[in-house]
Amino acid sequence: MENGKMQYQELIVYILNKFNKIKKMKAIYNNMRFIIKNDFPEIGAYLYVFEKGKCIADYLQDDSLSCKEVALEEYGVPMDIWQESEDD
Repeated sequence: MENGKMQYQELIVYILNKFNKIKKMKAIYNNMRFIIKNDFPEIGAYLYVFEKGKCIADYLQDDSLSCKEVALEEYGVPMDIWQESEDD
């Protein structure tokens, strides 16, 4: 029975990894690049701020909307310029 339980757990992990698409969003504003990477829901989302190709700040928030709000409040990034992105 222990072997069957392990196979079941491995299957669950496989399914979660297969179907949990980690989406990225990006915005370019004021000569800076902003990247939001969604992690697993229990972790949240990361906002990365780049200036001249170097990451100058990162923020962990509950979700991507909160990341956008931080970008707006801290850097003036408009909410409507974010785009889904496959790359960084």
